Amino acid sequence: MIIKLDWYNCTALPQWEAQIHHMLEEAAHYKSISHASIRIEDTPGTELRFHLVTLLRMPGPDVIAHGDGHTFEEAMLNMGARLRRTLRSRALNEQRPATAPVPA
Repeated sequence: MIIKLDWYNCTALPQWEAQIHHMLEEAAHYKSISHASIRIEDTPGTELRFHLVTLLRMPGPDVIAHGDGHTFEEAMLNMGARLRRTLRSRALNEQRPATAPVPA
């Protein structure tokens, strides 16, 4: 998996990068990820200071997840929850048997 991290108005802290890598490893359990791009923004002066956006390229449709929070950790939790919900939903849909079309 190729990982690209874009940091805007903030410094990349080792513990933040570790959290991101852990989230990506967790996501890879659902489906193989070829490329992951994460944008981390610190927007001082706004209600929710941190904004994170993840784009995962994988077989089938790509996955995009957003997370906002007062802290980086809160934004990561929000984004991780959305990402897991999307990946679980897709995994369940793939397991369902295809139904035969109804003749007209």
